Amino acid sequence: MKRFKVNAMAIVAVVVAAGTVAFKAPVAQEWVFTGSDINQVKTASFYSLSAVPEGCEDSASLPCSILSEATSQSQLQSYLNSRTTEQIMDEAVGQRD
Repeated sequence: MKRFKVNAMAIVAVVVAAGTVAFKAPVAQEWVFTGSDINQVKTASFYSLSAVPEGCEDSASLPCSILSEATSQSQLQSYLNSRTTEQIMDEAVGQRD
């Protein structure tokens, strides 16, 4: 009986550990907009995972960066496709000219 309890406890520990790893919250990535035109805002190739440039404000015509759980440009493109340009601008972390 004692051996059964030890085995049962070990199984429970493994299940709890696996559940914790499997349900880890996604981490948001900061994608920096590198384009120069508002028409490029919805195209993932105009974003990079680089340092945010200086000169970002709250009211300008282009986004500085956006936060997304995307880890690749193809995932980012799916994210951008699900939003309008206005939503992207509203969600942007700072804006620039």
